[in-house]
Amino acid sequence: MASVPIFGGRTSVHHNFEKELAGFLGTEDGVLFPTGYAANMGAIQAICTENDTVVLDKLCHYSVLDGVYLSRAQKKNFFAFRHGKS
Repeated sequence: MASVPIFGGRTSVHHNFEKELAGFLGTEDGVLFPTGYAANMGAIQAICTENDTVVLDKLCHYSVLDGVYLSRAQKKNFFAFRHGKS
């Protein structure tokens, strides 16, 4: 496959790898994301809720911000710190 699953499809190789990964980690199931962007959007919205406070590096990738927005975290609940400063 030379592209992400949305274009190239999923195969038994993908499914089997998710199962093997889950077994290795001792979890019920596993999920492979086709890109880093998709991983950030999917994982962040699965972990964060509108009640969470999110602290971000001001130079984080835009996909991190997209994940935070999708999590419905309130604008008042995220804070950005200046990169490389304490």
